[in-house]
Amino acid sequence: MDPTSRRLVKPITIGQRGRMRLEVAGLYRSPKLKQRLESRLGELQGVRSAEANILTGRMLLKCGPEIGPKEVVAFIETQIGDSVRNESRHAVVAGKPSDRKPVLKPKSLKAGIREAIGGLANLVRGGSGSPLPAFGATALAAAPVAMGKQVQEVKSWHIMSPDQVLEHLVVSVKEGLSADEAGVRLGRYGPNSLAAGEKRSDLAIFIDQFLNAPVALLGASAVISVMTGGAVDAAVIMGVVLINGMIGYITERQSEKAIASLAKTGVREVAVLRDGVSKNIDVEAIVPGDILVLVPGTYIAADLRLLDGHKLSIDESALTGESLPVSKNPNFKGTEETALGDRINMGYMGTHVTGGSGKGIVIATAEATELGKIQTMVGEAEAPQTPMERQLEELGTQMVYISAGVCAVVGVIGILRGFGWIEMLKSGVSLAVAAVPEGLPAVATTTLAMGIGNMRKHNVSVRHLDAVETLGSVQVFCMDKTGTLTMNRMAVVAAHGGEQAFDVSEDKFLVDGESFDPTSREELVRMMQVMSLCSEVEIHGDADKLELEGSPTEKALVEMAINSGIDVVALREKYPTTRIRYRAEGRPFMSSLHPYKDGKHLLAVKGSPDKVLEMCDHQIRDGERIPLTDEARVAIMKENERMAGRALRVLGAAYRELDNARMPAKTAQLTWLGLAGMADPMRPDMDKLIDMYHEAGIKTIMITGDQ
Repeated sequence: MDPTSRRLVKPITIGQRGRMRLEVAGLYRSPKLKQRLESRLGELQGVRSAEANILTGRMLLKCGPEIGPKEVVAFIETQIGDSVRNESRHAVVAGKPSDRKPVLKPKSLKAGIREAIGGLANLVRGGSGSPLPAFGATALAAAPVAMGKQVQEVKSWHIMSPDQVLEHLVVSVKEGLSADEAGVRLGRYGPNSLAAGEKRSDLAIFIDQFLNAPVALLGASAVISVMTGGAVDAAVIMGVVLINGMIGYITERQSEKAIASLAKTGVREVAVLRDGVSKNIDVEAIVPGDILVLVPGTYIAADLRLLDGHKLSIDESALTGESLPVSKNPNFKGTEETALGDRINMGYMGTHVTGGSGKGIVIATAEATELGKIQTMVGEAEAPQTPMERQLEELGTQMVYISAGVCAVVGVIGILRGFGWIEMLKSGVSLAVAAVPEGLPAVATTTLAMGIGNMRKHNVSVRHLDAVETLGSVQVFCMDKTGTLTMNRMAVVAAHGGEQAFDVSEDKFLVDGESFDPTSREELVRMMQVMSLCSEVEIHGDADKLELEGSPTEKALVEMAINSGIDVVALREKYPTTRIRYRAEGRPFMSSLHPYKDGKHLLAVKGSPDKVLEMCDHQIRDGERIPLTDEARVAIMKENERMAGRALRVLGAAYRELDNARMPAKTAQLTWLGLAGMADPMRPDMDKLIDMYHEAGIKTIMITGDQ
């Protein structure tokens, strides 16, 4: 097998019970290849089901013990290797589907009934039951199947230059799309919206209350009671069943309404360039080729290839889990191997602009976005039975067997003793009906409904009754770090100045756990002043409620100064910024120039601690400016390493007084002030919450993508 062939199929996960997920080259956005793979794999002995996803380029297979992953991979590569290679070079959207039916995932009886009910509800409402054709193509070239077009698709937008992207999508960076062209593309690719979760109809919610073993047994008992003349017994049983169903229906219907209301919140409009004018349009009206205008606070409503940007940074924590915003560079050109998190010339749906400005051209909408692919993969997951569902199913099965056995034994004994078989049949049926606990469903449903009501008081919406009982069966609780355990923002948690280390907690400076006034130390005051001046954070609002706008790192430094009692607004008015030199490749620090006292100017510097320290020859200690010795340098670098060892982002600060208003060509002869270490802080009382989990016997695990 040649090396090219080996790369055609890549195992992603190999689970138990023959479940495996594979990544297949050329499958992405290729319905033709999807149908071919599903059909051929469905014919392979040992393969029980095969599902291909053209939005993720992956396949999900369920196999028997007679075939393993190596055999499946070898089959794909040897049997249809040439076809896959062709598809991987030219992924096309086929205009005619295959006549062969793909292998479908087997559904449970309950799932099948629910699907049938959903279809019936759609017909009652007058709908077709099919979603809108929101193809959300990754490129303008990816026309829907219904259009009957076959065109090559682009997948790796991050390796193209901005001009190539504009040319491929046929759009002007100055004019954007015209209203007419945008309308045509909207009709072609559908609205830019992710498919909402399947909404249960009122009828489906009601019938769901009767799809369990105990209720089914009660229903069967009622039918048999009627057939044997026990109409009163049947009425009582059906009354219990209906009351049980109404309690469950009312409770779950209220939960469905509460959950549906949550989906109505969020950003609904974004700024887009249309006909040469920036205008706000609904996010669902965005189409491939639209040019989005990006400013701080902008919600990115589709996947973008950035065209230009000025100090543009984007918070991608919703997609990557990283708390720090990513600095973007539209001129960056990646390779096929560049990971999604390293594509600094791209923007993705679900993220937010935190600083700077720029423009980006839409290259994917709806399900074709990276966020849409995640939703698609989540939708493939099968929800396991809850502990209560398993227990009730086992109970129902046991009751059926036991009742049938008892009835058979009683019937045989009665017939042997001379009783008539009809009489014994009635007696056996009476025993079977009596064996069914009519009160069990009512007690279980009422108890679970009370649990949902209690959870609602704690602002928790529970969709299904049995989910409440599942919470009581939790043994392990896994959680994300960024934004879950942490605040998803930066804050200063440690500082060092005058050869003294400080901890910063809840806006307080601490030394050995004791609160300390930072304004009593000259070096700390000057460090916070320099870091507040050498900053692009914009401050809005009045003294009672200040609002900061800028990068999380710089906001954290300014917040530290404000919380320490420094009037940063007055400081900036007194020493306005006249010039700024930004960080750049080979210059890991930022410097700014400010008019100072006695006709002098202040050069404020902050940046990489080792580089800033290298440019210093003095330091402030106990309010005095003294020479910076080698021993002091070693101590500062050790503290820097200690902070870095705590996974903090560390910046150093220094300054210099200049006799003129010119920015020096070479930054040197600085006076060292100190270090500030930042991190994404924990949410308040999170340690107490974890202790509560442990006391309840629940094991906690943090799952994070941090490196």
